[in-house]
Amino acid sequence: MTIQELKDKLSADYPNLKESMHSVLLTINREYAFDEAIVPQNAEIGMFPPVSGG
Repeated sequence: MTIQELKDKLSADYPNLKESMHSVLLTINREYAFDEAIVPQNAEIGMFPPVSGG
């Protein structure tokens, strides 16, 4: 499964997250991952919503 496929699955399983999936950052084993990255078996996935600060 790729990161994009994971985002699609989460959007389908949890419709309230669909809009957030466009701007969320994901990590695989604590390293940022792009949509085409393959998620290895037993990987740790992190999800970070967009934030703003001042």
